[in-house]
Amino acid sequence: MNSHIDDAEMVKTVLTKINNSWTQKNIEDLYDCFHGEMIIEGPSLLERKEGIEKCIEHHRETSQHIHCVKWNEYEHEIRVWNDSAMAKYRFEIQFESDGNNRSETGFELYAFSRESGTWKAVWNFIVPFGQAT
Repeated sequence: MNSHIDDAEMVKTVLTKINNSWTQKNIEDLYDCFHGEMIIEGPSLLERKEGIEKCIEHHRETSQHIHCVKWNEYEHEIRVWNDSAMAKYRFEIQFESDGNNRSETGFELYAFSRESGTWKAVWNFIVPFGQAT
């Protein structure tokens, strides 16, 4: 089997663990997924979280304010170059927040780095399209 295909599957496994960690409120699992210098870029690149602790705290706060009812990700595209990878996918989410039910769509980008054979997310950017109809 092609090593890039194997690597892409490993990256997708980490991506799945990241999304399961916050949708299922298992935030501590992110320590296995994020690089120590992880960066999360906010929508429109107006807000940035730098470092694993701030990025995990961001997910912890988010999971405390929303309850994920349904999460769907699709149209995954993962590209691998040696010890670097990029992942992109579209998403749909239904969630409850402050007693309100909401649905949103968008896409998300991740950059990954492989160190000592382990893939870790190093950068994340979410692009919300807005409320789903």
